[in-house]
Amino acid sequence: MPRPDLSRRTALLLALAGSAVAAFAARQAPPAALVLEIGGFDRALAEGEWTRGTRGRFREEEVPDGINPFYYRHAPPTGALALPLVAEGPLRLRWRASSNVRTLIDVVVDGRSVAEVAINRGAFKLHEMSFTPPAADARGTRLPFTLQAAPLVRSYEAADPKVMVDRIELEAERFRLSNAAVAAVFLAPLVVFAFAALTGSRPGLALLAAAVTGAATVGLAATAPLALAVALPRLGPVALLAGALARVMIAGRGEVVDRGRMALLVAAGVALHGSVAFFPDHAPPDLDIHVRRTLDFATVPFEYDALMRYSSQLPTASQDIGQATDALGAGVLIPYSPLPYVAWFAAHRAGLDLYWAMPAINAAAVMLLAPLLYLVAAWAFSREAGLLAAALLALDLSSWHHFGRHHAPAVFGMALGSAALLYLMRRAEDLGDRRVATGAALALGVAVTGYSSLAVMYALFGAALLLLLAVDARGLDRTQKTGAVAALVLGGALGLGLFYGHYVPGLIGGARGVEAEPDLFPGRTFFIFNNESRQVMRQWALGLWAPFLLAAVALPFALKSARASARPYLAAWALAWALVMALKEPFLFPRLLRWGKEDLFVAPALALLIAGGLAAVPPRVARRLLQAAVLAGLLWLQWRDFLHHANSLRL
Repeated sequence: MPRPDLSRRTALLLALAGSAVAAFAARQAPPAALVLEIGGFDRALAEGEWTRGTRGRFREEEVPDGINPFYYRHAPPTGALALPLVAEGPLRLRWRASSNVRTLIDVVVDGRSVAEVAINRGAFKLHEMSFTPPAADARGTRLPFTLQAAPLVRSYEAADPKVMVDRIELEAERFRLSNAAVAAVFLAPLVVFAFAALTGSRPGLALLAAAVTGAATVGLAATAPLALAVALPRLGPVALLAGALARVMIAGRGEVVDRGRMALLVAAGVALHGSVAFFPDHAPPDLDIHVRRTLDFATVPFEYDALMRYSSQLPTASQDIGQATDALGAGVLIPYSPLPYVAWFAAHRAGLDLYWAMPAINAAAVMLLAPLLYLVAAWAFSREAGLLAAALLALDLSSWHHFGRHHAPAVFGMALGSAALLYLMRRAEDLGDRRVATGAALALGVAVTGYSSLAVMYALFGAALLLLLAVDARGLDRTQKTGAVAALVLGGALGLGLFYGHYVPGLIGGARGVEAEPDLFPGRTFFIFNNESRQVMRQWALGLWAPFLLAAVALPFALKSARASARPYLAAWALAWALVMALKEPFLFPRLLRWGKEDLFVAPALALLIAGGLAAVPPRVARRLLQAAVLAGLLWLQWRDFLHHANSLRL
């Protein structure tokens, strides 16, 4: 007999009890010694006009403690440290810093100086101050400070001290979380429980999700309380909003229990993958590049030439590193879609800090493919394949590697492009209806402008699909084939009219010039694939070959078991990737296609093929064991890659 599930009331009471235990444990959990990484995202706890984080690598004599490289920022003339902690006993601050001139940092509390330390010129080293803070404030500890030049000899730099701060070590007899942080820890499991229950999860699953959340927050409070206090109120709402949107996307479709699972999967995926942005030393070069380019959007005049330049590979006004011109030159304008930057600029105008909001938005964009994959795989294969395909997306090495490296436009654009292709595939049997075909064309036309290499990949997908529809598409009638052709043609025409067509004349005359310029980043070779970019080559080395090998093995089984109307779309998606790899060969278009990130384009197809192939294994026990083994292997690859990105100083 099936075991009865918990009642909602019992589950709620248990969730309340668990939240209370988590809050009590988290309050006492912080260790007595902590590090505030000013150079990393912990900067969110440092008030004032700190400069952007800069990666520094110094000579041995400049870093006597051997910590090299590291991120640092210039401290503002006046600022404050706003710690979500209550310190008991004397509080010691050790500033790992250097300055261009001897400078005093004076900590002022309630209008009086409580501690002072001199930051000397030269080497980065620890400068300690110790004091007993005022009466403990359960709301936290706020330490205002000021800088004052204090040279021992006259110096022309005295009027403009520049204190470079790497990190601040904090030590007390004991630290406790502030009331606000404790309240956040208490609410987190309850909010997750309510979210799971409202989106369709059974009480037992909702309680399990709340328990995992409570355990995670207590663990983070004991190991990284500062990062927890920064991330929880920022990333949590984005994750829950994405999960709720996933629930809406499959409303009325699929099993009721699957809707709740999908909402939890998307929310968990956004929370876990998005958390990398809050790691103290996660600051890949591309993050700063794309934040700057987004902010520069505000300065672009609404003029044709200015918009053409902004929407090309040329650097914007404040970009000073990692310019696309290093790879493609500046002799001809190459389209570089502005659509992702418009979305991020809207987040900036809403008051969000793009250094965390941009990764969070991208994590949500990728994870929201999960419900679409579920719908397509459930339609093409089975419900079991739908759930598996969604899980495979959450572990997709390619998507999350590019996400961790912060190849933000590629991730955002490919998510849009994949969504449009999944929609086209799911509506394959409805394309005989003009309204459906028109909707698919609009989706394709807009999505193709999300990332520039999508134009080539869509064209190859369209060519492959047209060929397959002409040769063998017994699962589709004539009107459905005609609708597919119309959607592809109209979508391509819309993409050309909206964006790419404006660059075609220049590309026709200048493409040879791009190929003729000095190649600063020569292509690499992996197996039979030549001319790989260093970005994709790194993924092959990290294990990208594993899901590709799985998909290759699963391909014939997936195509055999797939719905007849889905087969040409699945085959065309795989064939388009093969065509891109062929066109990348050195004797064809190496420079223009080397940076296309075709692995992102094919990632959803890999999930569909692997899921369909695994779901076709006949014995139930063998099928489940095989699925568990595949998921465990991909989870290991994903975990290793996640750790690879957690500290960008290793990159």
